[in-house]
Formats: sequence, C-alpha cells, structure tokens
Amino acid sequence: RDGSQAVAGGSAGAHTVTGIATADHLVAVLHFDMGANGETDLTSEFSISAADTIDNTGGTDTTNDTLLVIYINDA
Repeated sequence: RDGSQAVAGGSAGAHTVTGIATADHLVAVLHFDMGANGETDLTSEFSISAADTIDNTGGTDTTNDTLLVIYINDA
C-alpha cells in the first residue's frame, strides 16, 4: 500500500491525503509552485497527524499550488 498522491496545497495546517495512515513513513512532500514554476522539498515541515491527514502547522503556505506526497506503508 505504498503510495504517492498529488494534492491541492493550501494554508499551513492539515492537508488530506486519502489512504495515508499514522503507521506509514512519510518519504517526501514536494511543493510545486505553479506561479514560479519551481519545486521545493517541504518534507521536514510535515508529519502524518491522523489517518488521511498530513500537517505542517506553522509551515509554508502552499495555496494555489500542488503537493506531491510520497509515503511507505510501515504497518
């Protein structure tokens, strides 16, 4: 059940990643800035806070951009 998903960015805080579980290992969260045509590794800002949810409260605002979330099932 390892996976990757592109999800909509948003304000710093909770982001829905359907299928991710708290026992999973977050490999990478890449921020694709659609206005600047750039990519930034934001993995260090994120944690899996609950089933189907990653969180970067106090981190980077990714509104109007895309996050690529890569994770491994550690269960």
